[in-house]
Amino acid sequence: MKHIDEHILELFVVNAKEVRAKKTAIRDHLRHCAGCQEVAQRLKDIYTTVGNELVAGEEISYEADKHIVHVPQSLDVWTRPIRDNERTPAMEVARFREIGLPVLWRKINFFWREHPVVGSASGLAVVAAIVLSLFYLSERGGNPSYYSYNMGDNTLDVFASNGKLLWSVPTPDADELKRRETDENLTYTMIADLAGDSKNEVVSSILMKNEKPPSALKVFDSKGHLLRKLVFPSMTMNFKGMHYDTPFGAGNIFEERVASGELNLFVSGGIGRAGFINGRSPSILWRLDTKLNTIGKYWHYGCFDSYLINAFHDGNQEIAMVGSDDMDDMSAKDFQFMAIIDPEKLIGDQESSATQGFGFPPSQAELYYIKFPKTDLEHTLGFRPTSMIDWISGDSIFYVGVKHPYNLKGRDAFGFDYVFDSRNMQILDVKFIGPTEQTYAKLKREGKLQGTFDRKYLENLRNSVEYWDGRKWVKKPTKIKHDWGLMKRGSN
Repeated sequence: MKHIDEHILELFVVNAKEVRAKKTAIRDHLRHCAGCQEVAQRLKDIYTTVGNELVAGEEISYEADKHIVHVPQSLDVWTRPIRDNERTPAMEVARFREIGLPVLWRKINFFWREHPVVGSASGLAVVAAIVLSLFYLSERGGNPSYYSYNMGDNTLDVFASNGKLLWSVPTPDADELKRRETDENLTYTMIADLAGDSKNEVVSSILMKNEKPPSALKVFDSKGHLLRKLVFPSMTMNFKGMHYDTPFGAGNIFEERVASGELNLFVSGGIGRAGFINGRSPSILWRLDTKLNTIGKYWHYGCFDSYLINAFHDGNQEIAMVGSDDMDDMSAKDFQFMAIIDPEKLIGDQESSATQGFGFPPSQAELYYIKFPKTDLEHTLGFRPTSMIDWISGDSIFYVGVKHPYNLKGRDAFGFDYVFDSRNMQILDVKFIGPTEQTYAKLKREGKLQGTFDRKYLENLRNSVEYWDGRKWVKKPTKIKHDWGLMKRGSN
């Protein structure tokens, strides 16, 4: 795998405008390249440490007992671990435990070995002041930098950048949360500077010990004190004659800095939802400010998870929502969908133009709404698949996985990757994944399926993808038209 130039990684870490158009491609590379993840995390730690010290204005420390401490659980820039302690090579750990060398020389020697870009003229000019500040400043460890789900103790553990454990909180679902975040590319806990004061907070939608679903959204400080808590309300509503009076819960979360410069939080919520447990229809995408005040809500009849992606590679971030559309659930005509949302336009209460019935205005934030076909595997086995953004490749291709179960483990697993050109949402290809071919062959031997699993089968799936134009389903890639007036749900 070709590595990203360290100078590009540094620009990415500081969110420089020069690389904003490439953020999605860089994030995709970092998800699958442990080496670049390590470099990016160390660069991030440099800026975090220096920034904290400069803000604190503490005196320079020359204490010889302050060593650089290796963090074996190094995380990528979205706070997920890239490896476990037991996978860290012994020699790599040892080089952080050298003794007998002056602290300053050890730091300089290590940094020069690990960051050769500094030796270049451009790198040296950009980084020199930061490096020298880092070498001479004492290392603090009170600011949350990353987290880990401790499956042995069933806890959420929060760490400082130097590896110091700041605090832990019991959670009964640590093992499943870790698997979900890894396998589905989702985030149920994140670390963010909500107040813009260089002091990070921990935001989480996970269920803590003795907390019953649905999940509340919680914000903790560096000592684990609860700063804010959003208990999603129980809202009385009607949808096409069906009455609901059940509290909503929080699912996966992410942050985005909008055009105004303000940091917003986006939370996938559903009736009875508890973190990775999807709950039931209907669902809401919440847009919140950093005080957890509601800015907007996107109402949808179905369940979904949300991802932040640079869909059109125009420098702006969009939200991709994937999950189930339950409009025709009673007649077994529900399906998996993907919607592309403009986060800037999510203001006030809006409902999906494809699942109208709540009584709110059709969403002006919706850009695309795409239907994935139901397969004979799904009909035969009676399983509802899970949808997720599986992969983002290069500048214009991304993959949506529709599979059961989410990790393709166990009996009768199957899944398909739908490959899209993000520039116009054209469906390019469909690929089967995991044990799908074997599952199909087994069911055919048992007389439960009669079809042929071949290239034509996949082509039929590709040709069955449909686009909602605001009034009807069409085969051609089409944006939602917002000038239909009062839009109605169409049919083929």
